[in-house]
Amino acid sequence: MPNKVTYFAYGSNMVTKRLQEPNRAPSAKPLGRAKLPDKRFVCNKKGRDYSGKANLVVDTGHIVWGVLYEIDSADLNNLNRYEGDYKIKEMIVIDDQATQVKAYTYISEKLTEDPRAYECYKKIVIKGAREHNLPDDYIKNDLETIKTKLGPN
Repeated sequence: MPNKVTYFAYGSNMVTKRLQEPNRAPSAKPLGRAKLPDKRFVCNKKGRDYSGKANLVVDTGHIVWGVLYEIDSADLNNLNRYEGDYKIKEMIVIDDQATQVKAYTYISEKLTEDPRAYECYKKIVIKGAREHNLPDDYIKNDLETIKTKLGPN
């Protein structure tokens, strides 16, 4: 594995400071936004706190926006441990220069029957989207419409 890898964040890890926490990927360096075609953002991953967490499902014609980061390979190992119920996948994303980029991302098959996020989680995802200037229509139509339930503040 090379010393550096490209990671595509589409959920709470879009918040740079959150991703750079010591137990995740402190080496993370944002490279810019990117899109993943034929996928849709959902919160159907079963979280350890019994809420829905970010996940991807196939949806032809739809797009998921996110953030590309360069991270050290060692940090990818840390992130793999932290993101335990996700499986790492290599995907082709498209950056703002319309270049196809190979990037790692996380998808989970451990699904919840109650696909609602906590409001605080939804706010973190939207904060990351705004931090990296994801398209307003994506934030409005895909992220602000995330179904939520009451949870910890």
